[in-house]
Amino acid sequence: MLMVSTSLPKGIAYVETKNLDGETNLKHKQVEKTVLRLAPTEEHALSNFNGAVINCEGPNEYLYKFEGNLTLPDGAVIPIDPDQILLRGSCLRNTEWIMGICVYSGHETKIMKNGAKSKAKVSKIAKATNNYIVVTMLFQLSLSIVAAVATSIWTFFRGSAYWYIYPGDTNDDQSLVSQIAQQTGIWFIALMNFVPISLLVTLEMINFIQAYFISVDIALTDEPRGLQASVQSSNLNEELGMVHYIFSDKTGTLTQNVMEFKRFSVGMHEYG
Repeated sequence: MLMVSTSLPKGIAYVETKNLDGETNLKHKQVEKTVLRLAPTEEHALSNFNGAVINCEGPNEYLYKFEGNLTLPDGAVIPIDPDQILLRGSCLRNTEWIMGICVYSGHETKIMKNGAKSKAKVSKIAKATNNYIVVTMLFQLSLSIVAAVATSIWTFFRGSAYWYIYPGDTNDDQSLVSQIAQQTGIWFIALMNFVPISLLVTLEMINFIQAYFISVDIALTDEPRGLQASVQSSNLNEELGMVHYIFSDKTGTLTQNVMEFKRFSVGMHEYG
């Protein structure tokens, strides 16, 4: 939104943008002088800006960039810069109130433009298990097709000599192709034990029990604040043993990059 007036002198407002860029220090915004004179009160703002037009760039994800201008009802054009814009997601600090004109709303705001769909986190063991299951099912399907072809050919040309194998069989008029399709389904069901369903259930039970022990572990408790470890996804328990280094910048963002750290260490060693 475009600020037109604030509770502080000279149209200054202090905001915190940690929800946008992670910065916890306060940033000040200031209303343009001409705009501030036109909105000393809410009544003046409603009357003076009735019919005003904002011409600006389209919705984008750039937090520190804004290009546009405000055309007043009398025809005066006032440029707009990022210092006059308040973004959705920022918190007002040390300022009682502000008045402004909405520029973007809903999914057109910059915070929504920067919001990406979260990816489902899956451990390496789970990925490998899924790949093994796919390969096993393909092998099962191939074996079912081979067995179905062999069975269908043998039964298709069996004649009356093998009537005791299929007593009461009335599918003599069934074509060879339809028999192969039917036998493929029968063999696929018969070979369902190829896929280790019990293995998946066992892994899920182990992960659930591990998550319980992590949540009740006294060694992982922050006693001064009374906070305990919370397991958001039990599928990532085995990944905890693979973390070697944790880097933390001033905003508290955690970054794990073991290979880059090793590469950097080797390069510094060779350079030094």
